[in-house]
Amino acid sequence: MFNRLRNDWALLSGALRTLRKMKPITQNKSRTFPDVISELAAEHGDREALISDRETFSYRGLDERANRYARWAQANDVGKGDVVALFMLNRPDYMAFWLGVTRAGGVVALLNTNLNG
Repeated sequence: MFNRLRNDWALLSGALRTLRKMKPITQNKSRTFPDVISELAAEHGDREALISDRETFSYRGLDERANRYARWAQANDVGKGDVVALFMLNRPDYMAFWLGVTRAGGVVALLNTNLNG
């Protein structure tokens, strides 16, 4: 019984922590997910953010790679409302591309090679 109570308490405290962190999102409606990644990069720097068999990105590395994709998008006239399809295997670069195009104002149509049907 004590083990279950401890597990329930851990779940509840984690949910409350998440809700507290979400409150600023509703207060700043112009804040985007790429903004959050930039903030995390400033806060966590070289700590691991995304890990896979192929590559690992730190928070700073993810933010820098997203900036490169944003520059690519801008150089190719991708702007507000333009849609770019992303067809890539699951890997950290997938997230970096999505963040970069979003940062440039584009919308990414996420195509996943692992989906069936």
